[in-house]
Amino acid sequence: MSIYKTLKITIRDYKPEDHPQIAKLSDTSFRKDWNKLVKLPDNDMALFLIDVGEVMPYSFKGYLVAENEGEIVGVMILKWAKQKVPKTKFKLSKVVHYGLYTAVKLMAMRACRCTRRSKEGHWH
Repeated sequence: MSIYKTLKITIRDYKPEDHPQIAKLSDTSFRKDWNKLVKLPDNDMALFLIDVGEVMPYSFKGYLVAENEGEIVGVMILKWAKQKVPKTKFKLSKVVHYGLYTAVKLMAMRACRCTRRSKEGHWH
């Protein structure tokens, strides 16, 4: 008798209606990292990730989700040269709602991430 449940995973393109589930998945997967930026109750962290543009809300080639019985269980962004990826919009007014210090930390985190990607040859 096997204790493992058989999963029927479907890999498909991202759809805008996946956005809340992906934010929740990012919250669950990276909670320790997000808590370094801002400490929020579980219910508010996914909304924070959406508000500050940390979860890509746009569909594009290479943005894939793994789905099991209607639930998003994974997300993947494939990258290649000359890929057209829309930029996430960073609205300072939404970030400041979480505190000025949080806004400054988030901007610094994004600046470091962009610098590291450009040195590695990855562009966003």
